[in-house]
Amino acid sequence: MVLASYQQPPNQQLVIVHKQLCTVMQAVMTFMLKSVKPLQYFDGTTKSMFFRELGGSAPTPEKNISLALMEKRQEFVNKLVISSFTNTTPNHEDGAKTPEVIAVSPSVLFMIRFRKCSPASVWPAVAQQLALVWNVDVDMVKRHHSLQLYSLGYDKQAEEVLTTVSENTEIAMQLMEVVGQRLHYIAVDQANDVSVEKLTSVPANLMSWIKTKDSSLLRCPNVPIVDTVQLMGKVVGLLPEHHSLYNKAISLVETCHALAE
Repeated sequence: MVLASYQQPPNQQLVIVHKQLCTVMQAVMTFMLKSVKPLQYFDGTTKSMFFRELGGSAPTPEKNISLALMEKRQEFVNKLVISSFTNTTPNHEDGAKTPEVIAVSPSVLFMIRFRKCSPASVWPAVAQQLALVWNVDVDMVKRHHSLQLYSLGYDKQAEEVLTTVSENTEIAMQLMEVVGQRLHYIAVDQANDVSVEKLTSVPANLMSWIKTKDSSLLRCPNVPIVDTVQLMGKVVGLLPEHHSLYNKAISLVETCHALAE
């Protein structure tokens, strides 16, 4: 107790930057990111803070972060989200286990879940936390998270994340691509007499657009058409009516409904 009373209280700024470094290093070890050099995501001033006594003084943080550094940070948090789902079994396959969507929180409950849950449930939230402290676009991380879940066919969980996204138009355009890829799987990859007949009323230009999509980009292309109908309904609700893709979105809704009949 006597020795403890002589210890200087930790400098909050030093604790924060060391926590960031530890998070990056843990991610590198967890996902075997051999090409990642943890220090590359910190500016010169922050690097000078590392490995000091936590009770010491901290230099004033740099106010203007370079664009190159911000791009590296953005690339890393995106890589975190993607890596989180590397070993996740796509939905509608044997052994599929639904990943839990965990809200960003530094609470004790979050740490308990961190130790017990799969990477797909925890690391997207960690990526959001890093984005917050690094001043990276958090909404971009959320969109990336939602898209990964849709790619894997976990639409219900993807919708949970989708409700937290602010940039509706951007995510709507990205989700239209997902719908196009799913329809390509039905109309081209798995075409049969029934699906061909149902698609006869689809406008030629829309059918051409569907054929240009690449369903192999989806981790789970064989999603029930009912799920895709619901997804396309979400897209229409997110797009402003004056948007250039709005009419195409309406046509895609009609196409999805035709396939679902």
